[in-house]
Amino acid sequence: MLAETAGAIPLSSQRALLNLVASSDIYVLLLGPRYGETGDSGFSPTEDEFNEAKRRNRRIIVLRQVGEMEETQMAFLRRASGRWEEGLFYATFTDERDVALKVVRALTNLRLLDDLDEALPAAQARASELARGDPRGGGFYGGGAAEQARVAIVPIGGQRILDELMLNDQTLGERLADGARASGLVPHALGLSIEMTGQGVALLAGDSRNPQISIKIGTDASVTVAGPVTGADRNSGSMHVDPERLEELLTRAAAFALTALDVLDRHQDVQQLAVTGAILNANGRVFGRPTNSGSMTFGNSHSLPPTIVAPDPPLVVRRVDLSEDSWSSRVVAAIRRIFADASAATG
Repeated sequence: MLAETAGAIPLSSQRALLNLVASSDIYVLLLGPRYGETGDSGFSPTEDEFNEAKRRNRRIIVLRQVGEMEETQMAFLRRASGRWEEGLFYATFTDERDVALKVVRALTNLRLLDDLDEALPAAQARASELARGDPRGGGFYGGGAAEQARVAIVPIGGQRILDELMLNDQTLGERLADGARASGLVPHALGLSIEMTGQGVALLAGDSRNPQISIKIGTDASVTVAGPVTGADRNSGSMHVDPERLEELLTRAAAFALTALDVLDRHQDVQQLAVTGAILNANGRVFGRPTNSGSMTFGNSHSLPPTIVAPDPPLVVRRVDLSEDSWSSRVVAAIRRIFADASAATG
């Protein structure tokens, strides 16, 4: 803030700025290398404004300039950015060339949070629906017989991101296919076919009629990945959901989703996602690896539904956290719990 923006009023510059803070909806705090001189309050004028914004319960965006900071300024940064539960946003900027873009992104994040209560249930419902799949088969989201598990990752917001111009870009499918291989989802030994329709982009690895791995990218930038998760043992492995293979599918799907977002969401409008997993043909399967004895304990697994979706409602994961493994472990644990409750989990 600048005192000049307050106009000609019979108040000190500092009081005028504090009044502007009080009348604002959002306070943007730009922190450079220096803290500034302290006043009668014991704080710098900038921290006085920040404290006024906190006192008034204003939404606060904290943007730090990259580079060295005075110790007092670093201490102020810790006070300003260490209270996420009070609605603070924190990012960095280089100089005047990128600070405006960073402010716009932060304001977009605030807008998305304001819309979260309305958008979240819809995104979670869509994630559960995509993970469950179309029971009739066929169509863009129809599954193949080889599919054993699905991962659904859905941006919260519901806006269309993959538009007609993108779908007419002949290089889009190849870029997404490169991302599928780079993420480890699709081995280089497998052929990969690309299908582009008005519903999005489908990447099918292996036989396109019954793919070993399928990846569907919807127009909302949602990502649905289906692949194998059962054990390799010829005798009983196919009846076991291997937790390590399941987590591998989850983390590789997330790596691909991040790549797809980098390609499709150039303005980084997507900041949060609904994420869940599903086991297909769960009825009669066991969660866990076969025991050394080779014995199998099915418990009440035949009482399980054909498709298990968990967690339901899906998790909410920040885009920046999608590369972490904490959320995938929670999905695996939620799926295991359903099998365990049916006495159909080993280990």
